[in-house]
Amino acid sequence: MGGVQRISKFVKYLQGFDFEPLVLTSSISDYYAKDEELLKEIEERNIKIYRAGGKDRVISKGSGISAGRSEKFRKFLSKTVQVFLTPDTKILWKKTATAKAEEIIRVEKPDIIFSTAPPYTDFLIGEYLSSKYSIPLVTDYRDAWVDCPYNFYPTPFHKKYNEKLENRILKYSSAIVTINTEIKKIILNRYKEISGEKIQIISQGFDNEDFINTEEKEKPAGKFRITYSGSFFNFMTPEYFLKGLRRAIDLKPEIEERIEAMFLGLFPPEYEELIKKLKLEKVVTLKGYLNHRDCISYIKSSDALWFMIGESKWSYMISTGKLFEYIGSGKPILACVPEGSAKNLLRQYGNSLICDPGDVNLISENIIRLHEIYESKNPLKYDESFREKFERKKLTSELAGLFNKVLSLPR
Repeated sequence: MGGVQRISKFVKYLQGFDFEPLVLTSSISDYYAKDEELLKEIEERNIKIYRAGGKDRVISKGSGISAGRSEKFRKFLSKTVQVFLTPDTKILWKKTATAKAEEIIRVEKPDIIFSTAPPYTDFLIGEYLSSKYSIPLVTDYRDAWVDCPYNFYPTPFHKKYNEKLENRILKYSSAIVTINTEIKKIILNRYKEISGEKIQIISQGFDNEDFINTEEKEKPAGKFRITYSGSFFNFMTPEYFLKGLRRAIDLKPEIEERIEAMFLGLFPPEYEELIKKLKLEKVVTLKGYLNHRDCISYIKSSDALWFMIGESKWSYMISTGKLFEYIGSGKPILACVPEGSAKNLLRQYGNSLICDPGDVNLISENIIRLHEIYESKNPLKYDESFREKFERKKLTSELAGLFNKVLSLPR
């Protein structure tokens, strides 16, 4: 998952900038997906990982399986949980995690606390520990909090309570990190007393070592492979891409035998039905959930990558981790996105064909064009200097610089 990769890569490279990370996370069987390869990267560097029990359940351990729940059921379950648990389900983990963290602090005596969210409970844990032990706190926003498009507030009280918590955390933090300008602006617009100087943008990124050290997966000879890496939920849907793919084949029947649309990640059952309805079974390959290394292998073997963000009030703030790995690959990107952070990045990248998320006609035309580019062996160009801005080592150096700045502040 994108959030895990961001933090695991920071942890991987912080030692190179004179910081020794200590990791506190949930128990090893407490999350719905696991990636042993990412864990191995950390363990090989003898970084200490401490675990505290939680209440979640693993549904995937890196094997290729499909999502067992429909999107409607997932949404229902998510909203129901948010009625009773604030700010999120990890509030049930707070007591156990705090107790474990206090043990770590008494033994290790850390200089700084870095708390990343979601889950936003992490911020509450970080604030408590920082206050009790007089250790500066840096908070990392991978998504907005109150304005996160995935959050549900059943009553005005629920939203107001989250605003109160967020305002308190923002005021208390020694420094704040966001992944893009849009989330920073949202914070500053909602909480006028927070200074922009307190917030530093450190974007999502890609690890060049992943591409260097990973072999390409095999691909059928002569086939044009377009790949999507990630899951579908809320307003993220493959519906319009699949309809565009069907239309592209109808317009150019000869490409049906020469194209493969591959999906890496949990794939909701209702969209498998759509594949059958559109008669795309011969063209679409579903690999299920894969570990990060295998995802990179398939990305490397692809001729183009598909990226999408659906239309919503808050779509403009979204810049998911996979977009930066797509940029890191240097591959052409078919991007179905609204105006906002992601579209701005893709325009600067250059090696992309961009259209609105639901524009089936333009999606089909862009699929045909990408296939023609593949056949011509004359790939689109991209801006290498722009790509290099998002390398994980560089981003970690920015984080280390922020830590040093915070540690130099008077307490």
